[in-house]
Amino acid sequence: MSFNQPNADVCQVLLTFHEMELVKGDMNGHCLIDNINIFGMTNIQLPHLCGPLSKQHMYLEFGRGSKITFSISIDGFQDDVGRKWNVQVSYIRCNDPFRAPSGCLQYYTASTGTVKMLGYPEIPHLAGLQYTICVRRALAAESIFVRF
Repeated sequence: MSFNQPNADVCQVLLTFHEMELVKGDMNGHCLIDNINIFGMTNIQLPHLCGPLSKQHMYLEFGRGSKITFSISIDGFQDDVGRKWNVQVSYIRCNDPFRAPSGCLQYYTASTGTVKMLGYPEIPHLAGLQYTICVRRALAAESIFVRF
C-alpha cells in the first residue's frame, strides 16, 4: 500500500498499530520469516520490522511530493503463529500541534505513560534499527522524567 502526499499542507503519516502480531525475528533481531517494509520517508531509513508491534506507533515524514510505501510479507508455510494486524493510517498537517518533530519516529504527548521501543520486550532489539523517540513536555510541567 502506498501513501501519496495529498498536498503540501500534509507533512507526516502516523501509523498506529492497534494490533500487529507477526513472527518475531531471530536471536540477533533479524526478521527472517515475516517482515514489514516501509520506504520513502525523509526522516529515517528503517530495516525490516517484525514481531509484536501492537499498541505502537510511527510517524513517517514525507519528502516534497513523495510517496511512502508500506508492505507486509509473510511466509505462508508458518500458519500456526497467530498473525494479525489492524493499522490505522492518519495524515498529519504541517501546522498540527501534535505533529512529531522532524527526525522522530515515535512521539509521545501524554502527561503520563510508558515509552516502549518497537518490538520490546519480546525482541530486545531489531537488527539495524536506530531511531529517535521524542517526548513532549506537558504544558504546565517544569521538567520531564524519562525512565528506560
